[in-house]
Amino acid sequence: MGLNQNVQLALLFAFLMSASRGVWAFTTLSVYLREITGSSADVGLAEGLQGIAMAATAVLAGLGADATQKRDRLLHVAGAVGLVATACSMAALLVPDLSDRGRFWALTVGLCAQGAFQGISTTCIDTLFADSVETGQRSKFNTYRFALIQLSSVSGPIICVFLFYHYGNSWTRARLTLVFMVGLSLMTIPICLLFFFSERYALGDESESHYIPSTPGGSSAHYQRLVDEVLEAEAEQRRSQTPPINSSTVPASFSSSSGSINNNERSDQIDDDEPYALAAVHGTRGLPMNFRQDFVMDDERGNRATPLLAQRIVVPSSCGGFLGQQHIPTILIVSDVISALGSGMTVKFFPLFFKIRLGLSPVAVNLVYIALPIFMTAVSLASRRAAKRLGRIQTCIVLSLLGCTSLAGLGFFADATQPSVHAILGIYMLSTVQHSSRPLRKAVLMDYVEKARRARFNSIDSVTRLNWSGSAFLGGLAIDRSGFGRLFFVTAIVQALSTLLLFALLPLVPIHESRRRTVPDEDPDEEDLLAEMEDSTMTVVTAHRR
Repeated sequence: MGLNQNVQLALLFAFLMSASRGVWAFTTLSVYLREITGSSADVGLAEGLQGIAMAATAVLAGLGADATQKRDRLLHVAGAVGLVATACSMAALLVPDLSDRGRFWALTVGLCAQGAFQGISTTCIDTLFADSVETGQRSKFNTYRFALIQLSSVSGPIICVFLFYHYGNSWTRARLTLVFMVGLSLMTIPICLLFFFSERYALGDESESHYIPSTPGGSSAHYQRLVDEVLEAEAEQRRSQTPPINSSTVPASFSSSSGSINNNERSDQIDDDEPYALAAVHGTRGLPMNFRQDFVMDDERGNRATPLLAQRIVVPSSCGGFLGQQHIPTILIVSDVISALGSGMTVKFFPLFFKIRLGLSPVAVNLVYIALPIFMTAVSLASRRAAKRLGRIQTCIVLSLLGCTSLAGLGFFADATQPSVHAILGIYMLSTVQHSSRPLRKAVLMDYVEKARRARFNSIDSVTRLNWSGSAFLGGLAIDRSGFGRLFFVTAIVQALSTLLLFALLPLVPIHESRRRTVPDEDPDEEDLLAEMEDSTMTVVTAHRR
């Protein structure tokens, strides 16, 4: 079976978009803005407004995508916005007789349009991509996607090296404008791909999350279907006028998290018992995680025994039971927001740091950005292999701590009187390893967010990119006032705080990634027990409803 078309388009879009943005957005944009304004704060202002536009449109796109489930239509809108944004940015670069300040604001408007395009396209592509990949396979495909993005981003700096080498290896406005225009022109190719995504290729239950809310009638169609099956079987049993229930058939004890119910008690509601009934009939995979392992049945001799299927019910918790698997997405998002807040203060200014503090030429700076994606790709592929043995969250923590430590070291050397270029570049490479864990974090997030809410969470994920750009304004002010070194120290501290939150996920996320089971287990030793429990469970449910 071939690769899903949405997955193919998402991978191709990621490759081409990263390549084109690598030409103008990595080294050229911040240097060009500094060239026409002479202020790092203005660089941060333009980047921050772009981030705000991206965050606002991402939230709207997420809400719209979840409400309509028409992600492909929204991607068509994103394609149109992207073409308009590219045209606006080109006009800001080419219109003659504009003052430097006027050109700055015209280009800022173009960047805001670019942010709107990114907000819509990123949210909807991430959601369709997650819905088109089987649960249990996302770490692999997210790593492939991340690797494609990193490797394709090498082509952008390579093009820059060629252009600067051919037309002059200097940071002049004419050279920067030429490189900027080439990058914007290349962007039109991946933008056109957005018109070919389709909801028809999204998967069904195979791509649903591991965690399903336990509220019947809630957002999970899969859970609701299982509830409907139980209730339908109960109705059928009533219509067939089942004989009175024998006491040996009904369990002497049927406990729930809210209390215990015996066969002499009556209840008009099935809500507390549904999870146990569903666990007996369908197995426990894909069912709610917020109920206890209390379900016991009596055998024919009246001896209490815990069924084999019920033994699989495990309730992972963290922080003394205060956090459960339903909190995994929230913890990841908060951690990402904090991390992005710190990263945004520095990421946009590394080209300026290389130019101003290390005195590197345009070709030398772009060579750094050629080596960096290759290094990050290698770390990403290695981290996926490590995650199979250590666990995804464990691997993310190790990489994050290494990155924070390296960034603190970079802050120590940054303001030295005679900084060592090779030492600083080596430490800089190590400081980026924490970003190579991005595919693993994204896979965990999508594995524990049900499909009906994925667009919303992907839009929040895009809001974290607001901090990459929004906090750039704070970074620019800090550089103008205190220099680069202190800023690197502050960023390292903020990212360390982000890493601390990941420790709460250690008991919640299994070490080994697994596929989602949409059918009962078919182990030979359990087939007879499954059929037996199905009959008993239907009887139990009917008894409680009478």
